[in-house]
Amino acid sequence: MSSEQCFLSTLNINNIAYPSSTIESFKARDEVVSVEYLLHETGNFSAFTDEFVVKLKETTSYVQLQELAAKNDCKVGEENQLVKNKFKLYVSKTSKLNAIQMASLFYEAGFFEFTTPNFVTLNAFNF
Repeated sequence: MSSEQCFLSTLNINNIAYPSSTIESFKARDEVVSVEYLLHETGNFSAFTDEFVVKLKETTSYVQLQELAAKNDCKVGEENQLVKNKFKLYVSKTSKLNAIQMASLFYEAGFFEFTTPNFVTLNAFNF
């Protein structure tokens, strides 16, 4: 994740419409970097982050990546040290799209071999 600290907050909302106003209130705070849904399944918590990864096609330039990122309120992060033209991107908390949606949007642009959101999985017994 792109922040130095990670705080986990859960809302137990079984069979209730998710309160989007709660998400928006967290996003409005300056100290908050990313707010996303947290899924609970088989004793583990899973969530996607504000990050997604792309691998440029041979015909795609870094400038094209930067332009697409700027157009979609994303920040291009570091290139993978082991895989050439594989980059981490960060979705702004003010974006209307999350990392899963943004990864799909970037893939559909046709510039990438693959795109994938970053997920974290936390074992409930390791808190």
